[in-house]
Amino acid sequence: MPKTKLKTTLLMKSDLPKNTDPTVIEKDTSQKNSDQSAFEFAPPYIFESLAVLYDDTNTFHSRCIRTKAAITVLLGYSINSDEEGKQQDEDYKKIDAFMSQYLLDIYNTQLDFEIFGNGFGELVRNAKREVAEYYHIPAKETALTKPNEKLKLKQILGSETIYYKEFEGEKYQKSEEHEFIHLKNYSPKSRYYGVPEYMTAVTTMFLDQSANEFNVRKFNNNAVPDSIIEMYGFDSEDGAESNIKNFFQGNFKGTENSGKVLLLEAETKGENEIKVTKMGAEIKEASFRGLRSDNREEVLVAHGVPPRLIGLESVGKLSGGGEVREQMRLFNEIMIIPRQNNLARLINSIIQKGMGIEGWKVKFNTFEFANTVDDATFYNTMITATDANGETIIDASEARAEMGYPPRDESKRPAKPVEKADKFAALAKALKQIRITLESMQDE
Repeated sequence: MPKTKLKTTLLMKSDLPKNTDPTVIEKDTSQKNSDQSAFEFAPPYIFESLAVLYDDTNTFHSRCIRTKAAITVLLGYSINSDEEGKQQDEDYKKIDAFMSQYLLDIYNTQLDFEIFGNGFGELVRNAKREVAEYYHIPAKETALTKPNEKLKLKQILGSETIYYKEFEGEKYQKSEEHEFIHLKNYSPKSRYYGVPEYMTAVTTMFLDQSANEFNVRKFNNNAVPDSIIEMYGFDSEDGAESNIKNFFQGNFKGTENSGKVLLLEAETKGENEIKVTKMGAEIKEASFRGLRSDNREEVLVAHGVPPRLIGLESVGKLSGGGEVREQMRLFNEIMIIPRQNNLARLINSIIQKGMGIEGWKVKFNTFEFANTVDDATFYNTMITATDANGETIIDASEARAEMGYPPRDESKRPAKPVEKADKFAALAKALKQIRITLESMQDE
């Protein structure tokens, strides 16, 4: 009986684009010598790769970055003074106007800090040589250089190159170059650049991306993968055997080949047999979901962000509101407050040394996770309670500062009338003192 010839065709190629230039997050080897010898210093990790990681790789990674930056900056700010009872003045209004106008640029600087471990801002002086403007400098466009003894920041905008000099504070020398400030997350990898804190989870992000891509391609191809094909009654001289071998060797590995199949076409029916045997175990939905869940938890741990803040009901299997509140408190104290203090130090340095304003400091509002009723009860107790010396633990102005409210403008407040009870109390105290004095004189 003559054997039937067989034609082989590769089917169901996915339409998903291939990543011909995969993102690799690795250390730049030139960093070893660049810190001491080169004029332009390479960052420990390529900024372009970190930008792709933020934009295109992992949903939870991007959400965590935006959440931390927003809570650090966008909850508002207060302007406070160490001088008790200091009233709002022109300096206060000047700082408030500066912060209100450039708060979004400050936020973008903090966002770059979360993405790249480095955030840059441009400072512009006015005719009085005071810092009057602040603009965000996208970190992805920058590089630190040292063409002479002074460090500079280079920004490349297409064919244009702009240089900035370090913030000079009170020692500012007028020049064509504007100043820059640098917010960085310290790392021993570089003397000049910071490193983002999530780098330990980069491998997990790529694993999660591969798992997701595998699942998408498997769904699109909609076929049985990982199989042995046995053929009976076909002509092996027409190249079918070699085609099948080439198919498995060249198209079997990689997520982009998930779910591809080989089509076998026979010229006659009934005399031929094709047997397909599964080689690999079925991909269980539970195991796939478990892998992605583990990846998600590792990303959240690397960022230190509680699940509730990015829209997840529970990752750590939280049992009650008390545990959620404790996680929020730790997140606030360990992650957010240090960021706010670091950024506030930089802003206050600009205010004091660049704007020449003393006596006022900016403080970013803290993350509110407590109950407002509890807060009201707490501050009411602290204002009315007294210590061993009979003084209140905190006064109303201190409570306002802690709650994020600006100090009251006392000049606009009417004078508080003296209550009759206060007059009688003062009179009684004086009479008591007179009586004690008279009694002591009689004893003598």
